[in-house]
Amino acid sequence: MKIQKYYDIKFEEKDIDFDKLIEQISYTMKDSIKYHLKSDVEVGAFLSSGVDSSYLVSLAKPNKTYTIGYNYSKYSETIFTKSLTKKLGIENIIKNLKKEEYIKAVPQILYYMDEPLADPSAVSLYFLAKQASKDVKVIISGEGGR
Repeated sequence: MKIQKYYDIKFEEKDIDFDKLIEQISYTMKDSIKYHLKSDVEVGAFLSSGVDSSYLVSLAKPNKTYTIGYNYSKYSETIFTKSLTKKLGIENIIKNLKKEEYIKAVPQILYYMDEPLADPSAVSLYFLAKQASKDVKVIISGEGGR
């Protein structure tokens, strides 16, 4: 076996005006959303309190958004998602996930994934998708970090 480097990542800083950069990001997001909303069925969106999904929902303004809530206020983002969707005038459907429900689902979710995944949000996403599938067949998501 021969181990060799087949790429070289180079970061080259570019001197771009901040306002111009914001304009480029905004254009790219709006253009992408325009194409992702093309559907012959209703499109919903996953919504957390994060920047990715909040920005996406603010631009797309789907009729329905879906959020996972928890009984522990430290981990629940529903207060923020309710606030955003109220401002946008869209529906936010919340699935409150209980600890027992979460733990019970782990073996089944690992079975569906076909391999272990060190991402605890996979369980929440499973329940979120299950909840959304009751209403919509297409979802957009701000899972930009993965």
